[in-house]
Amino acid sequence: MISFNTEYFGIISGLLVTFVLLINLMFNFYLFKFNKKQALVTKYNKIYFVVFYILSFISLALAIISLILFNLKDKIFSQTSTENQKLYPTIILNVISFVFLISKIIVLFIFLPKFAIKITENEILYLGEKIDFQAITKIILDNDSQALYINYKPTKRTYKRIKYSNTCSFKQLILDNSRNIKLEISNQNANEYFKKIKELS
Repeated sequence: MISFNTEYFGIISGLLVTFVLLINLMFNFYLFKFNKKQALVTKYNKIYFVVFYILSFISLALAIISLILFNLKDKIFSQTSTENQKLYPTIILNVISFVFLISKIIVLFIFLPKFAIKITENEILYLGEKIDFQAITKIILDNDSQALYINYKPTKRTYKRIKYSNTCSFKQLILDNSRNIKLEISNQNANEYFKKIKELS
């Protein structure tokens, strides 16, 4: 039978607390820097912030509770309980906390450009990222989906794009301010264009 050092489960709880707080600290740092930037227009998508902080709170709360249960397991559970029985709540809470932590990371990884946007005289700003107007190859309003695509070239050999769906408020913000910042909006098939420029790279 495989045996585990029970102290590992307490360490895991502590690491979960640390990771949640570290990611929150980094996120808030980028948000602080973003808020300090002067811009022509600014818009926040509150839904993504609410989802992020709810996931953070649940993950952190479960990790803290699991850490408390681990440290007090001998006092909380009866003397007749086995070591495994005492560790079950800690393990279960750690697993759930980890799931929420991963969910939070996925939200950041996939939806970060949709948290907030600022448009300045020469760049589009996101949390922890920016797109210089000079790096934008084309902004496309797709003929079929009516989604807005910002195609840009962050490096000499790399092409990327950010998509804003037809219902996204950031799409309308860019459309409304395209003339003021002298960005041309093209009507065409966005996927065909992106495929073509990637083939040429």
